[in-house]
Amino acid sequence: MSNCTLPPLDALSGPHAVAIVECPDCIACNPCSTVCKFGAITTASVEDIPVIDYEKCRGCGMCVQICPGLAIYMMRLSGDRAEITIPYEFLPFPAPGDTVDVLDREGRKLCKGTVLRTISREKSIGDTPTVTFEVDAAMAAEARDISFA
Repeated sequence: MSNCTLPPLDALSGPHAVAIVECPDCIACNPCSTVCKFGAITTASVEDIPVIDYEKCRGCGMCVQICPGLAIYMMRLSGDRAEITIPYEFLPFPAPGDTVDVLDREGRKLCKGTVLRTISREKSIGDTPTVTFEVDAAMAAEARDISFA
């Protein structure tokens, strides 16, 4: 069961992506709040799910790279398109321009997407590679993963 609440539309449609926490296992940790240099992520204790202050979040993505539970992703809406950044630890690793299948949280295919940019494991601040892909905005609320088409 998901414990994910999407940010308000004005935060998702702002000038940059914002972090979204979806932590189904509620892993006790807090590296996201520690790594956020904007003070946008707070945790009352290591057992609590992080809270995002969307007015402070600048979309840097460091929290996505550092989260050991792979429980944070980024989203930005722009017209009828959405840009989503996810942690991605599978091989082969996609490249910008690749067409991918976009999947929901159960692994079901939703639609096609296009990879916009990637951060490799070597360049990640937290040893977690990330993939940013573009998808139809109507699919954004359910999009959680990708696979190669």
